[in-house]
Amino acid sequence: MEDMRRTEAFDFMDDGWKKYRMMLYAGANMEYTDSKGNIRVIETEPVLLDVFDEAIDPYILGKTPSLGSFRITEGEETLELIQNFNDNMSHLKIWNNREGRYMTISENEGLEEFKDINSF
Repeated sequence: MEDMRRTEAFDFMDDGWKKYRMMLYAGANMEYTDSKGNIRVIETEPVLLDVFDEAIDPYILGKTPSLGSFRITEGEETLELIQNFNDNMSHLKIWNNREGRYMTISENEGLEEFKDINSF
């Protein structure tokens, strides 16, 4: 049982780091909800590390039923950054040596048709 909880704790940390990086890149917000339903805003790396410290050990020891979860929500800059991403994917061209021509980023990534994203 403890080994399973350690594996889940590792996945929890991996998810937290991925969402933290996404939050930074996308101008978004991040929240952590603990096993009791309390919500904590994650704005900095030290806060994320505190969440890991506070959630993982009690979970592995069986003192809490779950690790909780992370959530990304749109921030003030998110829509502008998403629009910039959409524009770049559709309009910026890069040289593709294999094809011997300029291609849009989406073509180079093998997307037959790029569809704009509107939110997370």
